[in-house]
Amino acid sequence: MKKLIKLGLLSAALLATVAANASEKLSVKVASKASKMLSISLTEVAKDEIIYIKDFNGEILFSEKLEKSANYTKVFSFSTLPAGLYFVESNASDKIQSTPVVVDNKSVTLVDKSAKTYTAPVITLNENVMKVLVRNYNNAPVSISVYDQLGTLLSKSEDNTNTLVFGHYDTAKLASEVVIISVTEGDYNFIKEIKL
Repeated sequence: MKKLIKLGLLSAALLATVAANASEKLSVKVASKASKMLSISLTEVAKDEIIYIKDFNGEILFSEKLEKSANYTKVFSFSTLPAGLYFVESNASDKIQSTPVVVDNKSVTLVDKSAKTYTAPVITLNENVMKVLVRNYNNAPVSISVYDQLGTLLSKSEDNTNTLVFGHYDTAKLASEVVIISVTEGDYNFIKEIKL
């Protein structure tokens, strides 16, 4: 009887682990530490979901727009990158998952328990009004910046306390046909180009 109870508890623990891991779509694993190879996998890929590899400053080193599919797997070599901190991201319309990766002279490693999931900002454009909504569930400092296509800062707002952060912008006064929205939530930076 004791063996049956132990087996039942073990089965429940394994199922809970599988269920917890299944909630994260993005999986990043070291394929070969010495040759600096990473395996990136996604499950339940949404239409127009984008995979990014970014450096510490947010510069995009690789991006690929994906088609809807059951899964996606690709192996990347980080061997030509200089030592530093990089991020592998999955960017769906409503959710962003980010996994930090450390590259040194000899290897590539993942930063333990540092993968994070963010809710993507909602950006709407209605006639001459652009609205940005950030769901700040982490209660981290939030900054919303709007730039023209030349990189000139047009507007910036910050909030350190609210769970919902709104930005409201009058686009009729803008000379630019394209604006770049930059949302920083804690240590994460989201950038999107919007055609007016």
